[in-house]
Amino acid sequence: MKSDFSSFDEKIGPKSPLPYLLQVRNWVFGLKRPSIVVQIGFYFLFVVGIVFFAWNILSTIALRMRFVVRENRNVSIKEFLSERAVELEIHPDYILPKLLTFFSISAICWLLFLFALILLWRQKKLFFWIGIGSLVFYIGMALFYVGGLFFWEGVTNLDKLLIFASMLMLAFYRFYFFSKEEK
Repeated sequence: MKSDFSSFDEKIGPKSPLPYLLQVRNWVFGLKRPSIVVQIGFYFLFVVGIVFFAWNILSTIALRMRFVVRENRNVSIKEFLSERAVELEIHPDYILPKLLTFFSISAICWLLFLFALILLWRQKKLFFWIGIGSLVFYIGMALFYVGGLFFWEGVTNLDKLLIFASMLMLAFYRFYFFSKEEK
């Protein structure tokens, strides 16, 4: 009896998804590998982008589910944020909505940054503008939407260093590709 499922082989069971995953990988990253210089930068920036993306997603979830922390640990996130808002010269009533908006939009910025890295891998010029644009927007949100003190005191020095190093690496690769085209 023949099955109506096209992805099911009677003798061996379901077909492997590996060929489809390889097709998606080739569609996203292309068939050619870039030079080793580009690969090293891609992997470094990819780790940075994934860490920041995950951190912003987890921060958004933690702020939205603050009642769970209150129930299980008897710690009030809202009270903690109100105290921290005074230190950062932000009105205590506005800190929670500002942080929720900031972390949500920041996750989108880091997702765009990761998309720019795919363009870097494929050596498309647009990678620079998308990558730099997302990082500048992220910094602008931290400085002007949440508050300048939030960026200078609330963001760790390592985070700032990684953000600015990422910007420098994107600029390096932009000029690396320009000098390559002129030859």
